[in-house]
Amino acid sequence: MSLKPDLQKLLAENAKLRQEIAELRQQLRFFDTHPTLALGMAGESLIAGISGGLETKHTAISDIILPDGATIEVKTAHLSSPSLTAPTKRWQWNKIFGQTGLKSYDYLVLVGEIDERYRYTYSYSDHNYVFFLLPYIEVYRLSIKGSPLAIVLNSNPKTARGRSCELFAKFQASPDQLEQRFKVASALFPQNL
Repeated sequence: MSLKPDLQKLLAENAKLRQEIAELRQQLRFFDTHPTLALGMAGESLIAGISGGLETKHTAISDIILPDGATIEVKTAHLSSPSLTAPTKRWQWNKIFGQTGLKSYDYLVLVGEIDERYRYTYSYSDHNYVFFLLPYIEVYRLSIKGSPLAIVLNSNPKTARGRSCELFAKFQASPDQLEQRFKVASALFPQNL
């Protein structure tokens, strides 16, 4: 039995794996230099998994299509400080209608990195993110006017003010609630994508 064919096979497999590693390193460098894009894609993947929907292309008019045909836009935000001396933190979800303002969707899901100081004041505490589910009709009303539109919210439910403070009372949803909401919609309107 000759080892030469096995060696050639191993060398070819090794070359293929080296190429894959080089491509993955290139992708990693890209995401390291574009952290906002990486954060957004992570949020979209998370919500697609929870909702049972399919992620769309980056240039599509929404981020996720559900089995019933409904569409979801996902915006993900890190905690940030409004100033260097401010004790408060906030989420700022920018471009809620996309770069050009033409995004169209049925639901907006806002994903915010949890503020550990207030973990137990959120409606659920066993996740690393806070979620808000808004029907499209509410998005413009809750946004800060400007170009492009954004939604900004203080991470402390007890001190949140302004039009977006009602996100905590009316639109906060746990991952289980999101999953249930979208499963119910899919059961009511079953369609094949």
